[in-house]
Amino acid sequence: EPGTALGISARPAYRWSVVDLATHLAGIVSVPIYPDQDAERAIAVETTAGVDAVVVDDSANERVREAAGTVFDIDSLPLGERDSLPGFDAEPGDAATVVPPLGDESGILGCAVTHRNLLAASAMLGEQFPVTRGSTGTCLVPLSHTFQRVATYYLWDSGSSVAYIPPDELTSGLETV
Repeated sequence: EPGTALGISARPAYRWSVVDLATHLAGIVSVPIYPDQDAERAIAVETTAGVDAVVVDDSANERVREAAGTVFDIDSLPLGERDSLPGFDAEPGDAATVVPPLGDESGILGCAVTHRNLLAASAMLGEQFPVTRGSTGTCLVPLSHTFQRVATYYLWDSGSSVAYIPPDELTSGLETV
């Protein structure tokens, strides 16, 4: 339901971005959870953000899965038909995502970012780094990082594609792209 929170604990991949974008379209708040994050910290982020369900891949911590209650495997999610996409079901000032902090020292468990914030960040990227329709960008860092997510939105919105490159394949992946 709009306004509810969905955790995503998976390695960077196309489906991660699709789930993230689908949450925005549905008015659901996406809550990235680093797959390799300490379970206690990840569970605290889930609890604070009100996550009832989490989308995971095989890298997700078992305790993170248990804490969420409902678990969806990212590779088993159905992909809808393009013509059946829902309309945007959120207001610009509604929370779009909760950004988890990188370090554990702050005591902060996340910061809400609105749809307006994400759209403004995407527009700023477009002003600083214009791309040509049909270009290919890269996804090199975890999608828990807001910059990578906004860069992906920007590239897709400008008619470009994104190549997801695992860290251990960086050299060959960049050569391919």
